[in-house]
Amino acid sequence: MLEKLSRLLSGRARESSNPLAKGVAPEDPVAAMIPEHSIAAYVGGTAEQFRFVGEFNLQRMVEFARLSPGERVLEIGCGIGRIAIALTSI
Repeated sequence: MLEKLSRLLSGRARESSNPLAKGVAPEDPVAAMIPEHSIAAYVGGTAEQFRFVGEFNLQRMVEFARLSPGERVLEIGCGIGRIAIALTSI
């Protein structure tokens, strides 16, 4: 997991784009929430990195805070929803 995160953040991963930007309805509802590349790049990285970092943080919440489906989370932050989007998948 950390290896993949390092590779993604270093920019060596293939860049992906938001399917909605191309007018294609994605099969994955989480993918539909990921901002288009120009917005994801604003916070550093590609759409793939945006999603991976959100999921990585979600896994930490599940592991260390024992977050489970059905629980409520108040996500207070400043940003464009990287963690909030990941939280929708639990």
